[in-house]
Amino acid sequence: MIGFIVNPVSGSGRGAKIWKVIDEELRNRDIPFRVRFTAGPGDAVRMAKEMATDAKITAVVAVSGDGTVNEVIQGLWETSLTNPTVFGHIPAGSGNDFARGHGIPADTGKLELFAAACRGPRWRRGYRPAGIEKPHRRQFHRLRV
Repeated sequence: MIGFIVNPVSGSGRGAKIWKVIDEELRNRDIPFRVRFTAGPGDAVRMAKEMATDAKITAVVAVSGDGTVNEVIQGLWETSLTNPTVFGHIPAGSGNDFARGHGIPADTGKLELFAAACRGPRWRRGYRPAGIEKPHRRQFHRLRV
């Protein structure tokens, strides 16, 4: 199961709009997921920790801008020794410096990259999804201590 942490107000509401597209895509493909929406500072840290310690969740994806990405990574980092977790990011902010710096496309029309990653044969805790070609790997990052 994929865990999503969405900041609905990132990018002046772009986070909520992008989430609608992702939600529909996941439901059409019968991909199991759990979603949590942030309401203020610190929420994403707490949510990321909760998701990282949930054995059912194999990856945590931030649908947000740079601030929420920072919080999600902080939460995953704090649990990485005991629960290494795959991190993904779908840019929804106004600047998206993290995405740009990691070669993650900001074009929501490229959600096929994400869908292709979800079709990988198996998700393994702590590893990139298997069977993903190079362009798709940019959507996911493995956290290491």
